Amino acid sequence: MQKLVTDIKEAIIRCGLKDGMCIGFHHHLRGGDYVLNMVMDEIAKLGIKDITINASSIHDGHLPLIEHMKKGVVT
Repeated sequence: MQKLVTDIKEAIIRCGLKDGMCIGFHHHLRGGDYVLNMVMDEIAKLGIKDITINASSIHDGHLPLIEHMKKGVVT
């Protein structure tokens, strides 16, 4: 099986993420990293809900998480 994927959406689908699971961002860059935001936007587009985020830090750059919380994507 090919381990490389073309985009974040394909990675999410192939890892089998489902409602209620936990995802981790332990080594993301502090306030200047938008990987967490990009991943959560794709998870929301896929209709996945009730995700717990385990991140080493959350900063102002991650304010888009608030909307995901309001919509039930993030618990």
